[in-house]
Amino acid sequence: MKHLAVLFVLLFTFCTAISQDLHVYYNAFTDSLYYKVNGKTIVHPLIRKGSDVVVHIENFNNYLYRANIRTATGPGALPASGGGVNLGNVLHGGGFNLSNLVLGDGESSGFGLPKLLFNEDGFGFADDSEAAGHQMLKEELTKLESSFNLTKAFLTALDAEMGDLNHNIRSTLETQQIQSFAADEIRRLRFNPRLEPRQIKQLSQEYMDHIFGEKNPEKLTLSKVIQKADANGEVTRMKQDYMNKLGSYSSRVDALKLTRELLQDPKYNVLDANLDQFRVAAQSYISIADNNLKTYSLNSASLDTVLSNVRNLDINALIQLRTDYLVMSKNDFTQVSRHKVQGDDLNLYITLTPVDSVNVPEAATRRLDPISLKVYGGLQIKGALGLSFGGFFKQPQEYSVRDSIIRSSSRDAFTPFLTSYVNFYRQGRGAASFGGAFGIGLPIGGQNGLEAITFFLGPSLVLGRNQGVVLNAGLLGGKAETLSGGYAVGDRFDADPGLLKTKSIYRLGYFFGIAFNLLGQ
Repeated sequence: MKHLAVLFVLLFTFCTAISQDLHVYYNAFTDSLYYKVNGKTIVHPLIRKGSDVVVHIENFNNYLYRANIRTATGPGALPASGGGVNLGNVLHGGGFNLSNLVLGDGESSGFGLPKLLFNEDGFGFADDSEAAGHQMLKEELTKLESSFNLTKAFLTALDAEMGDLNHNIRSTLETQQIQSFAADEIRRLRFNPRLEPRQIKQLSQEYMDHIFGEKNPEKLTLSKVIQKADANGEVTRMKQDYMNKLGSYSSRVDALKLTRELLQDPKYNVLDANLDQFRVAAQSYISIADNNLKTYSLNSASLDTVLSNVRNLDINALIQLRTDYLVMSKNDFTQVSRHKVQGDDLNLYITLTPVDSVNVPEAATRRLDPISLKVYGGLQIKGALGLSFGGFFKQPQEYSVRDSIIRSSSRDAFTPFLTSYVNFYRQGRGAASFGGAFGIGLPIGGQNGLEAITFFLGPSLVLGRNQGVVLNAGLLGGKAETLSGGYAVGDRFDADPGLLKTKSIYRLGYFFGIAFNLLGQ
């Protein structure tokens, strides 16, 4: 079981290694490139033959361009790194002017009123009636203090509400102004080749957020769009709310002034309290509240003028903007394609072509430098021509008759051959690969014809990914002469020496050769 488990792990690891795809990430805006395998970034890309290359074109303006990827084999070059853009040069003409309406916000008091503190020490009353009167004055003054503080708290809350209304009115008026040109401006953003797609998305979403007041377009219902279109009605409702709050604010300021007058009554001076300090603080706050009231009244008059110029928004344009908002939020400006690795060296050619319907003079067809990927694995069968040197295990002999005795003399120990090889091997990860070779050769300077054909078989070492040089060694098989008719060296032969018969038989030998890829890839 232990051996089976180890075998299973090895088999799983092998299968996983085979299935590893290479991911190529190309940044179309910065013209930069990086590679990943199993989520890890690598520097030198290498891909197994038969697996897939997944090309990710990132930061790609798919509103302006269409991407085409063509694959081919052969040498290529990596694209050079590029730069970004300067936003200051993109948005020519500056921004747009917001509404000329200026709604003033109320001034914060910035302080709290001092609490009235009564000093009871040192008071002596002639009778109970005088003590009761003193206590009554104290209670009246405490009630005035409480009334003043309550009114002040109410006005402080109204100040905040009036500020919120000011903000909402401004936003509604800005929306009306932005909507009038937002569609054209967003289109200009999309089709600006100098803008990075990330910036296009960010700036477009800023416009949409101003118009709809909603950062998540999926929450933007049709009823909300219709409500946004009724700009006049929305401003009218807010103006009415503003007037109601203004009336309430005015009545509370009048109540403060009345309380201030009551606090000035000299009868309270007999009380040993910090009344003068409270009176000064109360007067300061009333001055602030009075100024705020004047500001809010001026705002109300301005709203009357603005309302006459407010127009309802184009509902069709808003619906189209909502659709564009949804599409833009889902657009990751990336194109992904998968390519099967079939050849030896894979080159990816990326072409960015402007969309036919877009008429932008600056948007020209971009043909990027090829992305070259080295491929390993897969059975390679290629031809080569070379020179081999070989000899037989049993050195060939030349036979003759002298003094009626058959004699022999040794031929050359080795013979050069002009050889044609067929090499078969699996391309390794590096520049060298091991494989096998089968060859057919003819001896140089020796006998010619079919009898001289020699066969070669053995291992080979391929140097270079495109089979530049191949070193071969192994066994050779060729014909060599030997005596026939049962004769042997040393036998007596009384006949004419020219009648001595020999025959050619195949023998084994050895060889070493070098070949060059002269027949193409």
